[in-house]
Amino acid sequence: MTGVSCWSERNCQKPETSVCKDLCRGMLPEVWPSLLSELSFPKFLATSYSTPPSPLITRYLINVCGLTPETALSVSKNLYLQRADMKQFDTVLSVLSSVGFSKDQIRTLIIKQPKLLLMRARTNIKPKVEFFCEMGYSASDISDIIVSSTTIMSRSLDNHVKPLFECLKEVLGNNAQVKLAIARGGRFLQYDVKQTLLPNAALLLDEGIPTKCIPKLVLNYPRVILQKRSDFVKLVEWAKAMGIPPVSSTFILAIATKFTLRDETWNKKVKMFMTLGWSEEEVLSAFRKAPFLFGRSEEKVSKVTKFVVNTMKLDSKELYKYPVLFMYGLEKRIVPRFFVIEVLKSKKLLRTDKKFLSAYYLPEKNFLDNFVIKYIDRVPDLMNLYQQEVSRGSKS
Repeated sequence: MTGVSCWSERNCQKPETSVCKDLCRGMLPEVWPSLLSELSFPKFLATSYSTPPSPLITRYLINVCGLTPETALSVSKNLYLQRADMKQFDTVLSVLSSVGFSKDQIRTLIIKQPKLLLMRARTNIKPKVEFFCEMGYSASDISDIIVSSTTIMSRSLDNHVKPLFECLKEVLGNNAQVKLAIARGGRFLQYDVKQTLLPNAALLLDEGIPTKCIPKLVLNYPRVILQKRSDFVKLVEWAKAMGIPPVSSTFILAIATKFTLRDETWNKKVKMFMTLGWSEEEVLSAFRKAPFLFGRSEEKVSKVTKFVVNTMKLDSKELYKYPVLFMYGLEKRIVPRFFVIEVLKSKKLLRTDKKFLSAYYLPEKNFLDNFVIKYIDRVPDLMNLYQQEVSRGSKS
């Protein structure tokens, strides 16, 4: 299987859909900063923010767009004109209406992204909205995309937006994932995804990485997979040389962690863990089990080590076998669970010669089922005691 072809040659489905009438539901919080320098504004727009809100614009937002006076005043602060030309606004409203947005939907969109009124409607807004519709997005989806991405409406449709969305859909598989990727940042618009995302994703597939792991990398660590091909290959080869099988769920975490660490920082981390009495190979063994271990600060490692050694009575030299312990919150997880285990031991409900380290790895529900609810008849106040410890840890 050739790496690139397995992504680039697949047919991209583009189901047609009509724009729905439920734009306002589930709207994301406003995240648009001031981007005058990035937007292509008509010549009559001013870039100064020193002028007070225009009463004319405020009245327009109230009478035509249906905003409340208070909201209109707030929105109008972002809409300055050198002359009272409302035709620009009228054109935007007309275009949004023509592609299926209701008045309520338009009103919500203007509140969330007022600078939309300043953009070229027929040559910018309409083609992009129509493209999103062709990709299968609803009006609510389109609104989320416009609001969440600070640059999506200012970039070229053919050169940036179309290639981006089509490539993301190939890799992520569905529109919901693509929308999530865009919502998490506009970084994708800064790269040629055909030269980075597609070949890098294909490389991962060729190496045997499970398909389900690739969206996790794209969504959570986009900078990693958007590297130049040559740099990404080096990173993948490094992880393989570390002895991490590509089929392992930790492979993606390993390359994401190493990407953030310079060689100097990596060496400092190795030396830090060696102060616990670990050999270099034991440090690397711990990394292979829990790559994010190298993201822990020295203070965090020190606090966990002191508690585990002094209170839980574990040998620091043996901690490399349980690196996940360093990943959990000391006060909110490790201490409360240790307290429960000690209570059960004191009641002779658990063996006193065991550490029960698996208890710290369990999801919350499983821990409660196996170490709290299971013994509630014999220790009626155990749940309250546990919750008090968790609450105390949350406040510390």
